[in-house]
Amino acid sequence: MVAPATKDVRTLFNDKAGSWQRKYGQNGKLSSRLERFMARLSELSPPPARILDFGCGTGEMAAAIVGMGYEVAACDIAERMIEVARSAHSGSGVEWVCLNPEWKVLPFADSSFDGIVASSVFEYLVDVRRVAAELSRVLRPGGILLLTVPNPFSYVRKLEGLLQWAIKSRWLPSPLRRVHRIDSYVTYLHLSHNRFDGSQWQSVLAAAHFEPLDERDFSTSAWRRQAKAPLILLAAKRGLGG
Repeated sequence: MVAPATKDVRTLFNDKAGSWQRKYGQNGKLSSRLERFMARLSELSPPPARILDFGCGTGEMAAAIVGMGYEVAACDIAERMIEVARSAHSGSGVEWVCLNPEWKVLPFADSSFDGIVASSVFEYLVDVRRVAAELSRVLRPGGILLLTVPNPFSYVRKLEGLLQWAIKSRWLPSPLRRVHRIDSYVTYLHLSHNRFDGSQWQSVLAAAHFEPLDERDFSTSAWRRQAKAPLILLAAKRGLGG
């Protein structure tokens, strides 16, 4: 398979921009994720603090965080997502930033944030180590990074692994691939390619001077105990190095 490119991720999420907000509505499948981020953020970096929502989508998390008393900047490479966010949350006080898909340096000063949230972003990154280093740059020493990553031990992810094998082996019939929902899911699986375990994520973050708040959260045993959860919420702080 051809390696995914950032522009493909941008296209995927631009196509989803019109319906993305519904996922955060009452009984929406992302509403509980939002609650988890808000609870952990308030525990680890209580307001007032300056927070970056990295990969903000249509802005529901950024707007919710502002409502908790934080100062928030929110960025994304999908311009349609940012357009929806600006329209839906006008007057919220969030600083909305649309990044060039080929960005190399974030448009923020060194150590300018107390915390960063990244909801299901790292799995799509083409150069995950470079991005982690850039997030470390804009986060103050001791600042908090909260991110969700796929749990390879979850039942859902194991089924996705089987589907990925079927795609690579050309077992999935071409007529089935042309069914829109299946084709969309196949595209998602191709782009959501960073499916690391806890120790690998710890290594990636350590290279960018991030330290686990609790190393047990990165352990295989902890991830196996969460087999019903397709995503793992990780917390790290920026060390004094770098």
